[in-house]
Amino acid sequence: MALLNVEHLGFSYGCGEEPVLQDVSFSVERGEYVLLLGESGCGKTTLLRSLKSVLTPRGTMRGCVSYGGVSLAELSLRDQAAAIGYVGQDLDAQLVCDTVGHELAFGLENLGVEPVAVRARVAEMAAYLGLEPLFGRPVQELSGGEKQLVNLASVMVMRPRLLLLDEPCAQLDPLAGRMFMDAVARMNRERGVTVVMVEHRAAEMFSLVSRVLSLREGRIAFDGAPEEVARQLLAANDPVAPSLPAAARIAHALDREEERLPLDTGTGRLWFQAWCRQHPPATRPIAEEGSAPSVVAPPVIELRDVSFRYGRELPDVLSRTSLVVPRGGVHAVVGGNGSGKSTLLELMAGVHRPVRGRVRFTTGASRRSGGGAVALLPQEPIDLFAHDTVGASFEAAGVVHGARARERACMLAERFAVDRVLQRDPRDLSAGELQRAALVLVLMGEPAVLLLDEATRSLDAPSKGVLAGLLRELAAEGTTVVLSSHDLQFCAENAETIAFLFDGSVVAQAPVRSFFADTAYYTTDPAVITRPCLSDAITVAEAVAPWRA
Repeated sequence: MALLNVEHLGFSYGCGEEPVLQDVSFSVERGEYVLLLGESGCGKTTLLRSLKSVLTPRGTMRGCVSYGGVSLAELSLRDQAAAIGYVGQDLDAQLVCDTVGHELAFGLENLGVEPVAVRARVAEMAAYLGLEPLFGRPVQELSGGEKQLVNLASVMVMRPRLLLLDEPCAQLDPLAGRMFMDAVARMNRERGVTVVMVEHRAAEMFSLVSRVLSLREGRIAFDGAPEEVARQLLAANDPVAPSLPAAARIAHALDREEERLPLDTGTGRLWFQAWCRQHPPATRPIAEEGSAPSVVAPPVIELRDVSFRYGRELPDVLSRTSLVVPRGGVHAVVGGNGSGKSTLLELMAGVHRPVRGRVRFTTGASRRSGGGAVALLPQEPIDLFAHDTVGASFEAAGVVHGARARERACMLAERFAVDRVLQRDPRDLSAGELQRAALVLVLMGEPAVLLLDEATRSLDAPSKGVLAGLLRELAAEGTTVVLSSHDLQFCAENAETIAFLFDGSVVAQAPVRSFFADTAYYTTDPAVITRPCLSDAITVAEAVAPWRA
């Protein structure tokens, strides 16, 4: 008997609305690791939340979901809490206690487990995930990666047989995300935990999962082993194909008859070396194409020896850091969780004032409202919406910015596929839909400087493509874009310069190609795969360019 059965599942958020899910049927066997893939708004999160009663969104559901042969409608919430675990993308939403130890014990105590057993199971889980050094720490002092591991531990200490994960790495830097994914893979592989995960960072997942379900417009489009689904998506030029592993995309582009597609950087590197031995690349240097301009634009923002802390007795988040942002173009800020990226953007936006140092704006870029303003898209986009519907927030912004802004909102809403959610409550949107709606909102005022905190968070591959095109247009019009991101590939493809933040300071700032040429670990998958055969390929397009000449 399958552990999970979904039969003819349909779901609509409101009366008369287009169904989000339409006749979805599948089963998950014990011990499987399933990745749910698809464009933003196709129903992935709705489907995942329908697999546990307390998470099911408000709306009309049809069909049946059963666990262990018992319908969820007949399975008590207590039994579901013990048997079905859930970890979402919001690092703080699931943290309810003061310390790590109390957080791990909370779920067991609510299930009525005896105190002696609680202590033993908490100790066992902390040891298994390497959380012993954090055990007595306040949860709010943890890094993003540490918080998410604690969230995972606080769920798995209850020993569920099914684990649901909704974009758990959306707010994690690449290294913290890999640590989290490796921990989940260990539990699946070594302990037989069944996993169903929604994750837009699919490139990192294909080598870990045993099965991929790809949704399109509320229906299952592809279902099979990772390599099989990857081949089908690439052959169909599916909209989510750009989110597939770089190794598979490179191999498919160079040899469509390849029998085995590599799904990770290690096997991709070996495949690429073998390919180069049989098909020596052209000698024309890739850097000739799209190299950085020789003339450096004058600065629009300068930070000089800036320090900042959130409280008099708290440590510095930024410490004597300096940064120069050239006028125009797209500029990226990268770094791990807790390195100070969000604080840096908030200082630029005037949300905070530095404790030491200064933030200076040149003529034509001020933090005053109106023309020439600096606009910030925060890491929590829901903070921008003060009305019950997306459309009402757009209308309110139109009153502030004028008729031109309302016209711009209509154009951008259609471009980002936000026009179909104008009557929805922002809190009911998927993370990707909310991010796109927030982008429209901040762009209505036509800012001279646009600051995007985790700009690609929760965006699918098509939405990233639209965003990339829009950023290029804005840069061509003279807008200065500064974005922080954990998506190194997006930065490599779209930014002109990159600043690397570590421990509250900018430790490197360079043109994008120079930056990735000098990094061995904090770099893109195509760069890892193609070295040493190619010295300067940092994108999939550049990796295959020598054979396209």
